[in-house]
Amino acid sequence: MENTSLNTESWELMAKYLSGEMSDQECSTYMNHLESDERLKEEMAHASAAFSLTKHLPKSKPLDVDRAWNHLSDRIQKDDLPKKTIKLNVHLGLFLKLAAVLVVAVVLGGLYIRYYSDRNVTSFAVSTLGNEQKDVCLPDQSVVSLNSISTIAYINTPNQHVRAVKLEGEAFFKVKRDTSKPFIVSAGAAEVQVLGTSFNVNSRSKRGGIEVCVKTGKVRVSNKSGQSIDLVANEKAILVDGHLIKEPLENENYLAWKSKKLVFNNQPKLKEVVDLLNEVYHANLVVTGQVGEIAIGNTTFDNYSLDQILEVLCGPMDLRAERKDGNIILSRK
Repeated sequence: MENTSLNTESWELMAKYLSGEMSDQECSTYMNHLESDERLKEEMAHASAAFSLTKHLPKSKPLDVDRAWNHLSDRIQKDDLPKKTIKLNVHLGLFLKLAAVLVVAVVLGGLYIRYYSDRNVTSFAVSTLGNEQKDVCLPDQSVVSLNSISTIAYINTPNQHVRAVKLEGEAFFKVKRDTSKPFIVSAGAAEVQVLGTSFNVNSRSKRGGIEVCVKTGKVRVSNKSGQSIDLVANEKAILVDGHLIKEPLENENYLAWKSKKLVFNNQPKLKEVVDLLNEVYHANLVVTGQVGEIAIGNTTFDNYSLDQILEVLCGPMDLRAERKDGNIILSRK
């Protein structure tokens, strides 16, 4: 039978990624590797969700990682678990960090589930990797669409008077109306409260803060200093340097990552189009020379593939798209 287990280096890199200790270049290289390894992608999804959930457990039940690791070591020494010798060369502490988190999820998982099931607590975490999106249906029938490299954690108890989730990354929420239990999204230093509406939350806005865009209904956005603003459809809030700013929602493409509908008006420059395509399709499009300054005509791409869009763009402008070293280079013919 084929051995599908991950090697030591794979676990070490996974630990480095989850703990946020990769550089931007390392992270980009690792994401590309994940896309080509289905087994690694599956293990990363499980580990990432477990890692995220441990960060959102109630403070009254903290996880003692060192104790969990020592507990597993004792069991191995007593032959309660099968032994396997692994040679560790680098990043030992990092590897043990991830191992301890997984021990908590596996060795203590049964205890955790029993503890919360006895109290009718519903809890889970869902994560996405690069070039991956997921729709998550919550117990109250609200639907969360996760963008790539994002995580949502949900913990709810019968005596809780709100429906609370925590978001890292970007997601679109379609919230089931329930006036008795407001829906609250925590994202970094911002909090969004609604009764029933649809809106997008991006905790990695290009402006360096958190962005909330309302599609339907009404939401209230607050920061940690107590400032709050109310938003209705076609309005947005930006949290920059701890301060909330309210603006009209003029960007028609804020949901392009989900709908794959891209609208270009006012004859944008090609470099602006390329920036959005890279974001929506997780591509590495590069423009050379003055190509990026070319203005394109007003157009809409509704559920087009990246190749179809490039064909439409390159033809009239006499450009070519060349794939090289993981990039797609747009240049003059």
